[in-house]
Amino acid sequence: LCITGQTEATVCIGDRFRLGGDRADAVILEVSQPRQPCWKISRRWKHKTLTKLVGTTGRTGWYCRVIKEGVAHVGDPLTLLERPHPQWTV
Repeated sequence: LCITGQTEATVCIGDRFRLGGDRADAVILEVSQPRQPCWKISRRWKHKTLTKLVGTTGRTGWYCRVIKEGVAHVGDPLTLLERPHPQWTV
């Protein structure tokens, strides 16, 4: 997913988000861990140190687990439902 308005500095491990507003088929996601860029971007762009460069930016993203399956549409609102660990930013 590509989202706007969220960064590694503003998202925390354990955050739960609803994707899809108040629709019955909205998705519930939980931030589970930071992610690291993989070697494939260096290979794809033929730049041997690209993976390391991306890692040093601190903008590497995060993984989410699906708490409730549903349907996501382009432009759906992303709503923070709970933040149990505000001190654990990604």
